[in-house]
Amino acid sequence: MDKRLTVLETRFDAILPTLATKGDLAELRGATKADLAELRGEMALGFERNRADMAALSEKLHLDMNDSSSKLHQEMNKMFQRLLLWMIGIWLTSSLAIFGGTLAIMDTMLDGLRDDIRQVKAAVVSDARQAPAAVPAQAPLSTGPG
Repeated sequence: MDKRLTVLETRFDAILPTLATKGDLAELRGATKADLAELRGEMALGFERNRADMAALSEKLHLDMNDSSSKLHQEMNKMFQRLLLWMIGIWLTSSLAIFGGTLAIMDTMLDGLRDDIRQVKAAVVSDARQAPAAVPAQAPLSTGPG
């Protein structure tokens, strides 16, 4: 048993000097707290810089979007005006074509009527020339005996 105790004492003697004491742990705790505080400060500074950078980028993006939106609005207005001119031109052209077609049809119909009137006049004049000079008087119509 003595032998066992000697082995254990030797092990303890070898291990005990390497173990941390309460003072070592307190010093380590203080250093860790200081390091954490420094890290928190650096992180806060980094976050603040990032926040400022993001705000600047956001403002620039907002201005760029407004500018792009304004340009897009102007282009759409130009396109709408061109489209409106085309629509008015097409409407005016088709209206004039319909009006001209109607006039052409009416002119053709009137030419046909004029030809018919000339033919009727010619027939009446021809009949009048061929008719006898004296037209017999017509007897009065009688309404019955008496």
